[in-house]
Amino acid sequence: MSSLTAKNMHFLIASFLPFIIATDNDERYEKMSSKLEAEQSELIVVLDALEMEIAEQNEQANGVDCFLETVKRYTEIEMLTPAIVHEFICKIIIHEPE
Repeated sequence: MSSLTAKNMHFLIASFLPFIIATDNDERYEKMSSKLEAEQSELIVVLDALEMEIAEQNEQANGVDCFLETVKRYTEIEMLTPAIVHEFICKIIIHEPE
């Protein structure tokens, strides 16, 4: 992830905004500041959601890699043993009939 996050970007903009905008134009500054704060809040929510999605994708990729390693070990099975079945099946979920 980039070292310049939404939080850092807002901090930089908020820090230098008073110097950019003339000090006698307080109303304009307040409008821009509130817009920036709203945008920052939205970006933080989006950033958190994206970080969670990346973590989920990494977890799924690790699971797939693990499964593929197991499959490669058993490419030529002559006899299906309980140990082999146990490696491929992590859980069995049984529901009541509908």
